[in-house]
Amino acid sequence: MRSKFRGFYTNNEQKNTKLFKDNNTLFVFDTNFILDLYRNNDKTQSAMKEAVKAVQSKIWLPYFSALEYQRKRLDEIHSQANNIITTLKPLAETITALEEKINQIEKTKLRYYTDTTEDIQIKLQAIKDDLEQFLNQKSQGIKEKNDQIIEHDSIRDWVDEIFQDRIGSKSSEAELSDLNSECQKRFENLIPPGFADKSKEGKKEAQFGYDGNLYHRAYGDFYVWKELLEKTKSLNVNTVFFITNDEKQDMVHKAGYIKTGAHASLREEIFKETSAKNFEILSTYEFITGVSSAYRLDINQENIRVNFNEWSDAYDMHENQTTIDTKLEAIKFFNIFSNMKEQEERAKQERIKLSELLKLSGWISSTDDENNE
Repeated sequence: MRSKFRGFYTNNEQKNTKLFKDNNTLFVFDTNFILDLYRNNDKTQSAMKEAVKAVQSKIWLPYFSALEYQRKRLDEIHSQANNIITTLKPLAETITALEEKINQIEKTKLRYYTDTTEDIQIKLQAIKDDLEQFLNQKSQGIKEKNDQIIEHDSIRDWVDEIFQDRIGSKSSEAELSDLNSECQKRFENLIPPGFADKSKEGKKEAQFGYDGNLYHRAYGDFYVWKELLEKTKSLNVNTVFFITNDEKQDMVHKAGYIKTGAHASLREEIFKETSAKNFEILSTYEFITGVSSAYRLDINQENIRVNFNEWSDAYDMHENQTTIDTKLEAIKFFNIFSNMKEQEERAKQERIKLSELLKLSGWISSTDDENNE
């Protein structure tokens, strides 16, 4: 059974520390791993670099992965700054809400208790001032860091140095044409990888040119996969780890929300086409923890907070931002409407209570009450 369906069997390679240390192992990196360096805090960034350094003699970056990094680098820098500011936006809205609450105090029964009213106003004002100061400091810090990276990108310097002489070669125009034809056929038959990106064919910049070649954005995963296969053949390695945060259905298999490993068809193909006996897809976090365990690196894994975009492409992220903003506005107005309904219901209950009191006191009759209603 196993010999006929090798693609469905995994040896839990990510937990096998011997494979991480084996000189006959190849670590192949996708674009999103490199872009993760811009998406994470200093501690996680340092852990990523330390893990790559530990296996530096066995790393390799496909040409298309490197090309996509160069194309998306500046978009990623700007989008990460925007993401943080967007995340802080609800806090800014909280300041406005606090101001409204402070103003509302004068309209409540607390106005009869001057000291209490003033004490509450002072407390709320202090919270508002602290929050404003915090947001201003964070926003300024983000802007300064963003400006520094644009002026001199130290991450890019590190990428240039660590992957020097460890990057794939550009395909010729004829080779790329053959790849495009093959990928289209695989798309039609839902053969991984790449078919999950078919929707990109009709999106902004579906194609782009560089150095005489015309690339299809939707075929990106396939370009990288074919480079990985060719590199594995040329090195005759035993184990390949592909480092990517892409968990689409044409890359990894999931049982519910649990990732169980690389897609069976990818395993089967690499075993047939190359000498590799082990193949696994690792996320940034799995790569860090796996290498750290194998090489006994002094990395505090509890401090690793890997953050990566839900969308694998900065263009897709920008296209979806409008949809997200629209949904947020809808939620905002729904909450306002809900509060209005709650206030209306409370007012109704207060009128009922007042009516009952007036009837008990004999000031109005039941008939009067019904007429008022």
